[in-house]
Amino acid sequence: MAKKILLVEEEPTMQQYYEDLLEKEGYEVFVSLDGKSAVRLMNKQTFDLILLDIFMPILNGIEILEMIKAGKIKKVQGSILILTNLEPENIQELRELYQKHDNNPENLSVKEHIVKGRISEEEFLRKIRKNFLY
Repeated sequence: MAKKILLVEEEPTMQQYYEDLLEKEGYEVFVSLDGKSAVRLMNKQTFDLILLDIFMPILNGIEILEMIKAGKIKKVQGSILILTNLEPENIQELRELYQKHDNNPENLSVKEHIVKGRISEEEFLRKIRKNFLY
């Protein structure tokens, strides 16, 4: 049975790129363009891995992570990887967002950050394979 991935990415071109790449590798991919629809999907079923954009309309990635931590989203059991456009040297900006929300990535089940546009297909897929719980 194919592993299920939830891809939460607001930018349609990037979403399609990652969806195609993951499906070619044999993963079953569910997509969401915003945080609200992502939460609906997470409440309906479990996923083996969640790729979560941070900067999104309606609900941002940090707010979704807080909902998971608070138990408001019940079906999350897979690893979470963060998708961001921040350059590696600006990840501090993301850390400040976590601090603003009184959290750190480890407390929120975040396993890794992926900088979109700065990662090769091979490295992206390696990170995906590495972060499955089983």
